Amino acid sequence: MVMITASGKGTSSTKGTNSTKVASSTSGTNSTKKASGTWSPPEFDESLPREVTVMEGEPAELPCVVFKLKGRAVSWIRQRDLHVISANGLTFTSDERFKVTLDNATSSFTLGVAEALRNDSGVYECQVNTRPKLSRPVSLKVLVPAARIAGATELFIRRGSTLVITCTAQLHPTAPSKVEWVHNSSVVSISGGRGGVSVHTERGGPQLSSTLSLAKVEMRDAGNYTCRPHSLTPASVTVFIVDDEVPAAMHHDSGVGRGGGCPLPALFYSALAALTCPALCPALCPALTCPVPPYPAPS
Repeated sequence: MVMITASGKGTSSTKGTNSTKVASSTSGTNSTKKASGTWSPPEFDESLPREVTVMEGEPAELPCVVFKLKGRAVSWIRQRDLHVISANGLTFTSDERFKVTLDNATSSFTLGVAEALRNDSGVYECQVNTRPKLSRPVSLKVLVPAARIAGATELFIRRGSTLVITCTAQLHPTAPSKVEWVHNSSVVSISGGRGGVSVHTERGGPQLSSTLSLAKVEMRDAGNYTCRPHSLTPASVTVFIVDDEVPAAMHHDSGVGRGGGCPLPALFYSALAALTCPALCPALCPALTCPVPPYPAPS
């Protein structure tokens, strides 16, 4: 009896131990499951650029890669009007230039714009449908190719000196490096009868630079000079030829109104003097020396 009782107690003790072990094991398992079920939000690949710049007419690609997506949808939103362009691989726009390239292996959602236009410039958001929503903005800048002549739009130069005008432009990668210079309505030629004319054009990548030089300028060289790169918006400058030293006041694009008491640009007084009497020019604007040769007073 004693041995049986002892055996029963031993058995009871063993069961208690097993029960404790099972409870402990179950508790540990639940704890592990809870830890493994902790929610982790998706993450964007921040190594990708946030700004994309292209020339008008070129294709543009706005990158977006999302880690730990776990089946959530990814959309592209145009920020200026909150237009939903796409959701995953579906596109919601009638503009066929927009298309999303989806790569499930890398969780990549690339928004492509074929032949980007200047109006496409702006901020686009790559958005994940979490709560709260996660988004990553990408800025698209579309440059409009155009020629540019630095400095004032009016240039005064002394007769007999050398005229130098430099024009720059950003070109498409496939655009030719051709630049045409026009004086008034005539194309400038280095082999023409004038002589002393040179044009130097060079290109480094998309950057184009062209310099026109005219030696020993005369009155006939005055007028409008236009730089016309191939298929780009041209740039122009107006050149005035003067007999004497160029007055300091004439270096300003806005005329001589700064401190000289002249309410209108220098060009107005010069034209008035040429049509009437040169004496009117300094009379109306004391700070200005008339850039025209003497004409007889009208009878």
